[in-house]
Amino acid sequence: MSEEELMSLLESKICIPKEEKNMINRDELIDRLEKSKEEVVVFWAGAGFGKTALMAEFARRHNGHCGWYRINELDDNPRNFLHGICLAVSKTVRLSLREIREKRQKEENIEKLYDRFLSSFLLRLEEKQFYICIDDFQTVRSEYVYSFMRNLIEYGQGKVRLFFAVKGDFPKFLAAYLMRQRVLVVYAKHLLFSGSETNLLLSRITGRSLPDTLVESIQKYTRGWPAGVVFAGLGMRSEEAEKDAPLCFDESHLYDYIFYEIFSKLPDDIQKFLTETSVLGELDAGLCNYVLGRGDSEQILEYLVRENLFISKQKQTNKYCYFSVFADFLGSMVKAGRKEQIIYQASEYYAGCGEWARSAEFAEECKGKGFLQVKCLGQFSAKGPLGSIAFRTRKTRELFACLFFEEGRGVKRDILIERLWPETEREKASVLFYTTVSYLRKALDKSGVENLLVVENRTYALDLTKVRSDLALLMNWSRYARAGRIPENANIMEAAAIYHDCYMYGEDYIWLGEYREYVEQIFLQTMGSLAEIQMNMGRYKHAVLLLKRAAEVDPYAIFISELLVECFLLAGDIKGAKQQYQRMADICREELGEEPEREFEDLVKSAKRRRRALGR
Repeated sequence: MSEEELMSLLESKICIPKEEKNMINRDELIDRLEKSKEEVVVFWAGAGFGKTALMAEFARRHNGHCGWYRINELDDNPRNFLHGICLAVSKTVRLSLREIREKRQKEENIEKLYDRFLSSFLLRLEEKQFYICIDDFQTVRSEYVYSFMRNLIEYGQGKVRLFFAVKGDFPKFLAAYLMRQRVLVVYAKHLLFSGSETNLLLSRITGRSLPDTLVESIQKYTRGWPAGVVFAGLGMRSEEAEKDAPLCFDESHLYDYIFYEIFSKLPDDIQKFLTETSVLGELDAGLCNYVLGRGDSEQILEYLVRENLFISKQKQTNKYCYFSVFADFLGSMVKAGRKEQIIYQASEYYAGCGEWARSAEFAEECKGKGFLQVKCLGQFSAKGPLGSIAFRTRKTRELFACLFFEEGRGVKRDILIERLWPETEREKASVLFYTTVSYLRKALDKSGVENLLVVENRTYALDLTKVRSDLALLMNWSRYARAGRIPENANIMEAAAIYHDCYMYGEDYIWLGEYREYVEQIFLQTMGSLAEIQMNMGRYKHAVLLLKRAAEVDPYAIFISELLVECFLLAGDIKGAKQQYQRMADICREELGEEPEREFEDLVKSAKRRRRALGR
């Protein structure tokens, strides 16, 4: 860039912005700034909070004793920054720009250049305090500039007062001055409009007085975010807009502003995090990690707080929440299928944490949609809104079973080919695979549930947000049982009826491995835990039914038999307890070739201890 081009650009950056049409004065904030004694003021907030407007309002009141400079990316070059600051103050402080320009061209040592400017500037200051306002200061990363600012604070001796408008991180070089109470920070919360300010601004923009209820709803929705209030006013300029409230943002281009001024400037990974967590309401790091499958959510949430990205943090609970207007913008960018998946995973997460009310809230959002119903604890079958799936070939059925077995995880094409056609020549197996995928896609489409098969980069998966299964129901009961809880208004005997037979009974697939035994153990553990909950509540009949069902599934599960003996004892059925113990002992001796680990008397003592612990 030539010297002339640079000068032309700098001229445009040193003009104090004019007062914008229909805007309101922030008299209370200005009075606070006037009365404060700190040498540095930092307006620290995100986009659209009115940092520049407030600083410009203050600068206009002190025109003639104020230099204004708007930063851009060129100013990270310390020579460009120095030239800009020189120009910004030269109109009110008698500095020779020609002399400074010549020194800038000749002097190679940038530190000396800054020192010369500083001494020249301070010598020419009058007794009246001089203000330097720097907009978008977060763009600067130069240590030379930071050093100059520190020297200006130290040697200004109260005659110079610095104002910075900053997005993103707080300027770290000011931390020491902040500790010594030489910095006044105007936070985002201070810049929010009050209810009366919102009312006044809306009246000016629309040209009429609005109903109090409408103003209150806009204030609540925007939380007083200045840009949000302005766009609400723009969207309500027509008389008809009031009838559509609170949809007054539809024609205001608010989302365009958020996208271009805020969202598009963020890294892709942060954009993805924001959009996908926006549908969750109140956030915490554990929830975000579970739903997004990552481990750095806490760091990202803290980054968003530091960047003032329309997110608030409840310090005592470590919960986070986006501003409603920002959350709605982000939510508009989430695809419907992905949104359903996130909601479903959130329900699973809260169930796993034992937060049943929150889990139920998310589960309720999943209702009323078309799902594929899969039965796999017994005969394997799948049924959609339009009827049962008829698989054209045995391999089509096996491919579906394999993808369901993976529980939504993507499987590479080569792995699927190896599983389904392990002994078939490679080229022929590949042709068979693509034919089978085609058959499966057609079969799934006929179920009435769209886009069940997800294919990306030769990786295949089922979208489980559109699937409901007896296995998922069992796993949900398992989470409740481990937490020692039973869902409100739930019929506990439904849990016992889930397991009809082993996982995918009748399907002879090598890749199933030991998963059938794993699922069976989940069922047995769940029945045992639910039975203990019933026993502790004095519901011995229900507990007996649960344990008998578990014993039918696996008569060799000794821990189930022991619980059943104890349950009979608690119910006062001594005869039933002895008969059950004898059956267990016979299995141990005849089938397992060993004696029972616990004598009948041991189980009697265990039942007595439980009764005493429960106060019965």
